[in-house]
Amino acid sequence: MSCPCEIAKSRLAHTILMVCAIYGVLCPVFAALVQAQTAWQSGADWNYREKERHLITGQEAEQLVWQVPEVQNLAKYIREQGASPFTMVESGDETAWKKGQFRVYFGENHGTHAVRVATFVVNAVTGKVSVYDAVTDTIIPLAKWQADQKPVITMKRTMCYGTCPAYKLAVYRNGTVEYEGKQFVRIKGHRTAFIGKEKVEQLISDFRKARFFSLQDVYENRMTDMPSVILSFTDNGVTKTVIHHRGSRTVPEQLFSLEQKVDTVVNSKQWTGTTARGR
Repeated sequence: MSCPCEIAKSRLAHTILMVCAIYGVLCPVFAALVQAQTAWQSGADWNYREKERHLITGQEAEQLVWQVPEVQNLAKYIREQGASPFTMVESGDETAWKKGQFRVYFGENHGTHAVRVATFVVNAVTGKVSVYDAVTDTIIPLAKWQADQKPVITMKRTMCYGTCPAYKLAVYRNGTVEYEGKQFVRIKGHRTAFIGKEKVEQLISDFRKARFFSLQDVYENRMTDMPSVILSFTDNGVTKTVIHHRGSRTVPEQLFSLEQKVDTVVNSKQWTGTTARGR
């Protein structure tokens, strides 16, 4: 007859062997389930984790924004005004990894304060650059934003042999107006104003009604001491420029009227100190 102590030892050893066997089978399975659940909760699948090493960095996202020609032009203009252009990434690498994009702010630093000019969205995988429109709370294609950065109407009044005001105006679809004073004006240099999209749309409508594209390219005047007005209009990607030498007897009424409307709507008098008169 076996000793009770030996029986107890045998049963204990059997139990230990069973536990080890069961644990050895279940442990890897349990660990795999926990790992899979963790990955699912993080919001990223295994394939995306494999691509993680291919994501661009925040610094590379900023470099892509700086490569946009319109950004370079804006930066040049900001420097001319005595400010410093800058870019800043909103999200870190971890946020970009989860959302798949960077938000890059472009703005101007005036020392005492900074102004945000535009917000770009850079795809962290493809590097594609888009633009965030705060007004509509949507992301728009870069090409559409670039089109809005080009003036739809420009008007330049040249110098004469007298004291004719010489300046240039540029009107953008978003309602922005840029002024550059040259000679015989109250304010020389650059100024910027905002007249609103509605007024710009009305000007565009006026140009279309006047059939601007059907006008001659040049209206001559044999008198060389008179100033000129160089008016340009862009519609559906096509630009038309008309040169009006003041004093021309062939200039149509609609062209003279458009020149006056641009000055009036933009309120160029606030910078020039006078109103251009005569044909």
